[in-house]
Amino acid sequence: MLQALQEKVTEPPSQPYCVNLCSSNVSFPHNGFCALQTPDFHSAVTSPEYCISFPQNFEAFYSQAYSDDDLPVSGDESMHEILQKALLRTIHDIDTKFSLEAFNNRYISGSTATIVLLVDGQILVASVGDSKALLCLEKIKSALGDEGASITVLDVEELTRDHHPDRDDERARIEAAGGFVRLWGVPRVNGILVVSRSIGDVYLKRYGVSPVPEVIGWRHLTANDYYLVVASDGIFKSLKPQKVCDLLWDANVQVDEMSKSSCSCSSSSSLADRIVNKAFKKGSRDNLSAVVIPLNFTGFPQEPAGQNL
Repeated sequence: MLQALQEKVTEPPSQPYCVNLCSSNVSFPHNGFCALQTPDFHSAVTSPEYCISFPQNFEAFYSQAYSDDDLPVSGDESMHEILQKALLRTIHDIDTKFSLEAFNNRYISGSTATIVLLVDGQILVASVGDSKALLCLEKIKSALGDEGASITVLDVEELTRDHHPDRDDERARIEAAGGFVRLWGVPRVNGILVVSRSIGDVYLKRYGVSPVPEVIGWRHLTANDYYLVVASDGIFKSLKPQKVCDLLWDANVQVDEMSKSSCSCSSSSSLADRIVNKAFKKGSRDNLSAVVIPLNFTGFPQEPAGQNL
């Protein structure tokens, strides 16, 4: 069964959101599988079916690739290739259905989508828009003023790049399609949309707004990778990515010793709460969504860590 992990979402209540899904379904032939999705809907009308269709479509596309007697073994390169293809087909299918509904009902709406697959100690990231995925990596650094002393910190590694229309490659695609970028508070496609890639936004597709995700290929996790965070852009309107990792480290210190035997749902939820509440208190009034996976407690296999800096 697909099971909900943790997510904390604030107002406005008119903004639907998707739960983030982990699966131990036997149809996925590996030790563990997580699909984390963080959408960020914009405009007045949105489709909650977007949330429902992702796991259904993804599992269907994956299953179509193999008969029951021909499932790949864990770690098989073909399995990772099929998972990536299934993810891309799922995003395309959701955008097609979302856009058709929007066109037929004259909706002016869309959504970002940042999706992370976590499989057998590896991650694959696909991003459409400006929701972010990042890793918080444990590093040991020398402490200033204390000879020979060292401190442990979490450094951020951003896994995604925002799709904003003032990015050179994004602007080039928009202008090649006959669109333009205009500054209205922030750069916008045709003076309207702040992201240059999105699900939906059917009336701006002809002007270069694309649903095609930017994909960061399979990456092995190591023992230094402490937390995986997927969050909507509202979080980062008041918090820098590094600050998110700092908050998680502070929480880790406060509880002294978190259980290393399993991923605690309550602790993961409270970590997401901490990020959302801090972003809200610091002034962000955008819709806020955050997912936190404590990687050291998931049980997923990881490669040995490299030398700490």
